[in-house]
Amino acid sequence: MESFGKIGFMIALAFVVPTIALVLSRILQPRFSSASKSQTYECGIKPYGSAWVQFNIRY
Repeated sequence: MESFGKIGFMIALAFVVPTIALVLSRILQPRFSSASKSQTYECGIKPYGSAWVQFNIRY
């Protein structure tokens, strides 16, 4: 019966530790993002032109 207790403890620990990690990451995440963070590329160069370009796909 003692081995079942150890297994039950390990299973409970396997659920509790990731749950705590997920909750802490949700609490500690940044709340506000800037407009530059929502752009496609964060390299500092302003995007120009359209991304909708038709490519000729041939081999």
